[in-house]
Amino acid sequence: MVMKIKPKKDAEPADAADAPVDTKQLLKEDEFLSVTGRAFDWLQHNSGKVTAAIAAVFGVAILLGAVSLVQKRSNNAASLDLSTALKTYHRPVGTMPSPDTTTPVEEQPFATAKEKYAAARDALKPVVEKHGSSGPGLVGTLYLADCEAHLGELDAAIDHYKKFLTGAGGTDSLRFLALQGLGHAQESKGDLKAAGATFEDMTKLEGKMGRDYGTLHAGRLLLAQGDKDGAKKLLEKLTKDKEFETSALKTRAEELLGTLQ
Repeated sequence: MVMKIKPKKDAEPADAADAPVDTKQLLKEDEFLSVTGRAFDWLQHNSGKVTAAIAAVFGVAILLGAVSLVQKRSNNAASLDLSTALKTYHRPVGTMPSPDTTTPVEEQPFATAKEKYAAARDALKPVVEKHGSSGPGLVGTLYLADCEAHLGELDAAIDHYKKFLTGAGGTDSLRFLALQGLGHAQESKGDLKAAGATFEDMTKLEGKMGRDYGTLHAGRLLLAQGDKDGAKKLLEKLTKDKEFETSALKTRAEELLGTLQ
């Protein structure tokens, strides 16, 4: 999975290279990689790179789910309910420079991210309860898990990530998103072993999307648990295998390997 790397800060002092490596900081989740919502944003702006169906419903571009799911469980009512709920999910956060008095209240920005995800969670729950086994319902389950993860409702998020994974099957093209979210939720709960196993599952995905991500974080968590040999094996795979030669995550893997010297 290709993710955007944050731009570097202003140039460091000339002797910065000699500064000691902060291993604890390196072992932490990258803030820009740790929230599933970032992956949703990336997915929707790079739809040509995955076999997911992007459809416009009522003029709102929403993710309906993997092609296999939509073809298998087509459900117009579920799609319409999901599109309505996702209008809340996609509303921005912040204040408008010049508020448009003609903009309906339900389309105006939320004051805070917490307010947004709480509202989106409440909008998605009925969709999941009513249409949970349909293609759109399963995608709603994935979005619901993301909202719960943002809100720190980790047990609920983990449960919904797992429900999506069970319902979607082993070859669904959105599986990498669910595994990514599940792994980070498990880590946030302090269950590093379970999180590591989840990220390792990402390395075995049928498609290439997400394998580098899983390799990096499985290695990072092995290192955090003191398994240096296991961590080295995974991280070196990310830096040396031809499969990952264009991965933006190689630099992070090299940094982690540097702590093993």
